[in-house]
Amino acid sequence: MSRFIDRCYTEKSANLFLESCKDWIDKINEGRDYCSLEFREQQFLIFAGMLSYYGYEYFDEIMETFEETEFFYVEIDYEEFKKENPEFGIEFNDNPIALTRRSIALELLPPRLISDNTIWLFVQNNCSKIDWLEIIAHEINHVVNSIHKSLKVKGFDVITRTGCSFFSNRHNARSGLVFEESVNVLQTAEIMNHILGFLNFNIYDDEIRSIFDKYREFVGGKSEGIGYFESVPYVRPLYKDERFNEMLVRTRMNGNIRELQEYFEYKTYEGAYNDLLCSVDKFYFSSEEKELVDGKNKVMELVKKYNN
Repeated sequence: MSRFIDRCYTEKSANLFLESCKDWIDKINEGRDYCSLEFREQQFLIFAGMLSYYGYEYFDEIMETFEETEFFYVEIDYEEFKKENPEFGIEFNDNPIALTRRSIALELLPPRLISDNTIWLFVQNNCSKIDWLEIIAHEINHVVNSIHKSLKVKGFDVITRTGCSFFSNRHNARSGLVFEESVNVLQTAEIMNHILGFLNFNIYDDEIRSIFDKYREFVGGKSEGIGYFESVPYVRPLYKDERFNEMLVRTRMNGNIRELQEYFEYKTYEGAYNDLLCSVDKFYFSSEEKELVDGKNKVMELVKKYNN
């Protein structure tokens, strides 16, 4: 499928595509005054990269993400923000650049539960311009892949979905976190490479050209992904399988993760998908050497079984 390879643009088609993306982002941001010009430019680049990667088949999902997500651009770093807003209530080992928060709200007409997404962006002076862009794209990509079937009520529990990961609000428990993050790192890298690919064209529009000129030093560059360096190499062989990748894109986007699970287990054994997710979490979070080794070995065994 065409979205899994670099799209073939001519100079003319690339310019028409970018001009359309700029028009859509400008329309989405009409009347919004909560973010800087720099972030509006970043939104445009990410929107263009995502639409180029996913294709017009997923135009509505990408548009809905940019239309419905609230972005908060904070011009101090996270540590300073926490001092001023101690009620924010999220602790990190490192000082984050961007994070997504999800809340569940009750909509009255018609009565239903909905998921509200907010993305917070914090100044990080030691981060390069290109890495900043990729980290923001990573968070937005989580939301794009959680547009459909993001909530499920099961008895007295509300289960929220982020890509391949599920969170039980009643039990305060999450499954598939590191697998989802690893997949998102790899997918975001591909989106970034679509953005970087446009640097190879002569851009006609002065405003669009000035945005890309800020990234000219990265011409010819290629992203391999940022973050989750322990887990990504073990997930990558599965991600690179064309059939699995196609299933992964479709099911994360439409929310039918069970289809991905059934396909993986058809190629391996019943229960293997859960074993995969648990094993990735196990070795990523483990402080015990044996658990770390056992988790990595199990993931490699499952990927080998799938490929065979």
